[in-house]
Amino acid sequence: MRRTLHLLLALACWPVPALASLDPGAVNGLAAEDSEQKLAAIRQLAESADPAALRVLRALSEDALQSAGGKVVVVDGERVLDAVTGQELKPPPEELESITVNNRVRRQLGAAIAALRLFDGERRVRLAAAQELVSGAKLELAPLLARALERETDAQIKALLALAH
Repeated sequence: MRRTLHLLLALACWPVPALASLDPGAVNGLAAEDSEQKLAAIRQLAESADPAALRVLRALSEDALQSAGGKVVVVDGERVLDAVTGQELKPPPEELESITVNNRVRRQLGAAIAALRLFDGERRVRLAAAQELVSGAKLELAPLLARALERETDAQIKALLALAH
């Protein structure tokens, strides 16, 4: 009985990840007409270091992020997902509008995606991201690079992050 109680108590204290939900304002900022708003939204999402932010920013870079009736969505084949929550929208919106990205936004987007990949569980992904950022890390990513550097345990990746930072 006592052992069962300890087990239940331990399970109750076990950290459970919350369902990922991004800041709706940042996600909606990606669909703004103004490039400055898009850039600010990209920075905000990158600074979150949230895997869901990486999913959304990759969708933007692959032209899979679209707007539908004031909502930003990810088009994944036949499925349409709410970009903020990741939940599938049923029925899917009928009218989708592409989100345009100019070269300046695309450059910032690439750097933000690389920075978010620094938090991946796989060493090879983090190493590739660190190598990419050494050649052109943006000043805006300095706080995120500092967090990645603090967290990194691999000596080779750590050295590259120190150069990029």
